[in-house]
Amino acid sequence: MYWLLFALWTLGILAAIICPIVMFIWLFRKVNTTFRVFGEQASRLSDPLNDLQEAAPLTPLRAPGASGDPATLAQAHQVRQQVALSRQVRRYRRLDAAKERWEKLGLIEMPRKRRRKNHSSSLPAQDWEQLSPAQKLASFKRNQIRGEVNDFANRFDYPLDDFQLRAIDALQAGKSVLVAAPTGSGKTLVGDFALFLALKRGLRAFYTTPIKALSNQKFRDFSASYGSENVGLLTGDVSVNPAAPIVVMTTEVLRNMLYRQDKRLEDLGFVILDEVHYLADRYRGPVWEEVILHLDSQVKVIALSATVSNAEEFGQWLREVRGNLEIVVSEKRPVPLYQHMFVGGRLFDLETKTKGGKSRLNPALLAQTRQSLGESRAGSHTSLPAAVAQLQESNLLPAIVFIFSRSRCDQGQKQLIAAGMDLTNPQEKQQIQSYLDDIAENIPGHDFFALGLDPLFAGLRRGIAVHHAGLLPVLKEAVEKMFAAGLLKVVLATETLALGINMPARSVTIESLRKWDGHEFQMLTAGQYTQLTGRAGRRGIDTLGHGIVIYRPGIDPAIVAGLAARRTYPLKSAFTPTYNMAVNLLSRGSISETRDILRRSFAQFQADRSLVGKAQQAKEKQKEADKIIASGTLECSQGDIYEYVRLHSELQSRDADRARALAREQLRQRNELFRCLKRGDVLVYPNGQRTRHGVVMKKSFTRSGEISLRVLEDNAKLRDFSSNYLAGDLALVGQMLVEDYSERKPRDRQRLASKLRLAVRDNLFPDPPTSSASLPSLPALAGSSAVSSSSQVDKLGANTGTQGKIIDTELSNLSEQRLEEMVVSHPVAHCPKVREHLKKASRWVRLERQAVKLRRQVEISEGKLVNTFDRVVAVLKRLDYLSADGKVSEAGQVLARIYSEYDLLIAQCVLQDVFAGLSPARLAAACSAASYEARREVSGAPVPSSLKPVVNRIEALAENLRAIQSELGAPKIPQSSCALVAATYAWAKGKPLAVAIEAGGLEAGDFVRAMKQLLDALRQLETIGSVETSASARKAQKLILRGVVAWSDF
Repeated sequence: MYWLLFALWTLGILAAIICPIVMFIWLFRKVNTTFRVFGEQASRLSDPLNDLQEAAPLTPLRAPGASGDPATLAQAHQVRQQVALSRQVRRYRRLDAAKERWEKLGLIEMPRKRRRKNHSSSLPAQDWEQLSPAQKLASFKRNQIRGEVNDFANRFDYPLDDFQLRAIDALQAGKSVLVAAPTGSGKTLVGDFALFLALKRGLRAFYTTPIKALSNQKFRDFSASYGSENVGLLTGDVSVNPAAPIVVMTTEVLRNMLYRQDKRLEDLGFVILDEVHYLADRYRGPVWEEVILHLDSQVKVIALSATVSNAEEFGQWLREVRGNLEIVVSEKRPVPLYQHMFVGGRLFDLETKTKGGKSRLNPALLAQTRQSLGESRAGSHTSLPAAVAQLQESNLLPAIVFIFSRSRCDQGQKQLIAAGMDLTNPQEKQQIQSYLDDIAENIPGHDFFALGLDPLFAGLRRGIAVHHAGLLPVLKEAVEKMFAAGLLKVVLATETLALGINMPARSVTIESLRKWDGHEFQMLTAGQYTQLTGRAGRRGIDTLGHGIVIYRPGIDPAIVAGLAARRTYPLKSAFTPTYNMAVNLLSRGSISETRDILRRSFAQFQADRSLVGKAQQAKEKQKEADKIIASGTLECSQGDIYEYVRLHSELQSRDADRARALAREQLRQRNELFRCLKRGDVLVYPNGQRTRHGVVMKKSFTRSGEISLRVLEDNAKLRDFSSNYLAGDLALVGQMLVEDYSERKPRDRQRLASKLRLAVRDNLFPDPPTSSASLPSLPALAGSSAVSSSSQVDKLGANTGTQGKIIDTELSNLSEQRLEEMVVSHPVAHCPKVREHLKKASRWVRLERQAVKLRRQVEISEGKLVNTFDRVVAVLKRLDYLSADGKVSEAGQVLARIYSEYDLLIAQCVLQDVFAGLSPARLAAACSAASYEARREVSGAPVPSSLKPVVNRIEALAENLRAIQSELGAPKIPQSSCALVAATYAWAKGKPLAVAIEAGGLEAGDFVRAMKQLLDALRQLETIGSVETSASARKAQKLILRGVVAWSDF
């Protein structure tokens, strides 16, 4: 009986447990099925026409006993369609109601369709008849413009963005446009619309770019869009269909056309300045401002710029010089960009979201970077093959890897090949091989071997490419085409790829945040980082772009986050007058008119905007200083308090200057000492009342150049020293062997400290003699640290600013001993209230000094451009390019047709008959000596003996020019180089490419680019030289334009 009761009780317990579980499973499956069915129905709401077509069968079914008449069958089919459509409509109405209920409950969020604006402006017949003829014409023009936009927009399979529509509307309204948008956002489409309008309206349009590679790419793109017969190309050394209605050119070509008043400017309607932020470039930036200033007012300018922080300022200047202009700024990327870091072979997100929705640095990334500080470089650094493998595994290919070194790009490709990376399938390999066959077909066999194309081609077949200035232009073009076609998966490139060239990728990896700028290693700026990572994310293909930085010791994730957060950078003008610019401007106007043109430049505009604030500050400070004088609070019965204050502040200023100079010298010596120290060096330094010895265990560098030392002291404690924050003296007294010791192990620290103490006890490391270099004792003068000043109300002389300036000059000429005597002997020094007087006068002194400093800055900035122009004019007058009254002479007309950084040197060579009587080959070599600048370390072959006299004359002319420019304080011409003379002469004499490259010490791409620049100089020489020199220059061009130089036209 008891067993039966126990069994029933057990069954009851199991039922109580199992039944709720079964009910829960049943309810879960039921709800899940409901959600799935509703999701399928809701997804079909996006295109109800598909469902309506499915509901109406395409083939009518024949009912039993029905007539076979086709008309009857068609009628029956129509009835069935109507019934099915009505049922489907009712069904969608029910689904719409359900959708609204579910959305209100927050259970589902349906995508909303973007409403298209109704651009129809049709008027009722009665309203149309009431319009005047002028209103009818305006309405007709509006409808025509609207039709042009629709025709243009139909060329694209995606809707235009808001900023693009704003810019297009401005162009339709007859305005110029400034478009500032992130890289890859589609701002080039606005320039494309200007070309479209030019063709529609029968006008000419010029599309300018900063580099030839970008010009070549735009020429190919526009030829495909508008037909090759409507598109031309002008890049200085290449001329294709120059009379076309659309011409792509470098900005320098357009500047030259403006100065010579080319006839093609007569019907010019639009000028597109692509990458206009390039005007901040130190060497070529002024060309953009010259073009903007000299274009006819009727020409509409479309300026396309990266996102800059002062776009409004730049736009206001454009409004002043160009008239009606629309400023369109967009900071939204069409493809969102996510930031990552590679650490130890793993990919980490740079930032994560908190529960509150705020961004913060990824804790896992911070933990990994802290852990890597104690690891070796190999343990923390991600190798290139590991990074590419991780990108492939994460589906982040195609990728661009920016490496700021040509040699490391080439080495990186070899590393990936050696690691067995193969990223292409057989079909892609076949297409790549067709590109390579076209290239190899046009390169002679010996040149192919000299160029070393085998490893490059092997990497291309695997989908791995390099892209840098050392490549032949034709190879770079092939890489760009194959990458755009999706055949290449990884491109190892220098920063030249970041400028304008349309090569978007799914991800961009930056190998290092430091790059060599020609003088030293510099950290990337926020603008450079934005330009590089802007290539990540292909519009219409990728939903996200990925910017990745490979971690290196010393790179804090916070630094990367700071670069990524500051997506804008200021645009600063690099405009400055040149010699060619001066003679061209003076040939069109007087010196005063030319000065007015310079005052309209963006450089002067920026200076004036900053000067407004400085002038206002100077005025306010001077007003406050005058109030102090007017109040009469600075009076002393013993003597002239103002005179005493001037003497006192001048003496204190000298003491402060001497202290700063001594501190700078000590810092310099300390940095030199820190740089030469190494592990194992023994140092001695003060520590309280005694000296202490220590041995250097570790040396590290920060990104700001600061040097840090970790020193093990003789008491077995570790101490850190910094080159920037070292108090006291530090001296090197010897060296110890420390290879077997680690500062991380306490036992090793104790052993090494004991060894150091024994060595000091045995006098192996004696203390150095006491250094006498210490800060000088400053005079114990009463008062605060006021600085020397200048006053417009001066009681040492007349109450004028002139008297104050004269006295300040006299004070600066006095010796320090004489100043001390004057301060001590002054009557005010014996006043019992001298300290109180000085305390009250300190504010007046400070305000006066600040006001004078601000006024001096205003005076210097106001005349900076004009002063530079005046010095340029002085040089031109000295060399007889200008007459005494500023008129352009015959020699000046020669200079006006030379567009080069070496314009003055080439003009001097022509006028001094340096090139006269030279054969074509020798002329080409001599011209290279006058126009080639070796921006990299180049060790070319010696100058041939037959060319030494000519080269010596060119160098003597250059030295004479620089001496005159230094004497007059004018801008100097760049330092020309004769490193390419032997290579140019060998190439002009018909030698193989291998011989020319070896003689020049250049890579193939650099050699071809130098030959292109030489061809440009020879073309100009042909137009300005004598009959004999012109004929030789023409023949020299034919000698140079052969082989890979001739084949690399694009």
